[in-house]
Amino acid sequence: MNDALENEGSALLSRDDSDVDALRGAILQLPIEYREPLIMQVLGGFSVDEIARELSLSASAVLTRLFRARNKLRILYGLAPAPDCSSSEAPP
Repeated sequence: MNDALENEGSALLSRDDSDVDALRGAILQLPIEYREPLIMQVLGGFSVDEIARELSLSASAVLTRLFRARNKLRILYGLAPAPDCSSSEAPP
């Protein structure tokens, strides 16, 4: 069973996947302040609090950067950005 999983895993890694390559390229186009927390969360499995500690940011700053990173990726892929809830609220 382990051999089958290992063979499948190596086949996935060696496969030429243009979608994955395109996503890598899009992520590399992001400014470092957005790219770093996104990679830490998605690939590294870090929580927002862990990212905040590692980058010396507040948790809300990390959440903002993650939101903006994803929106920038959406735009790079020709999709509409997600609405920013904070900007649609009327000032008090």
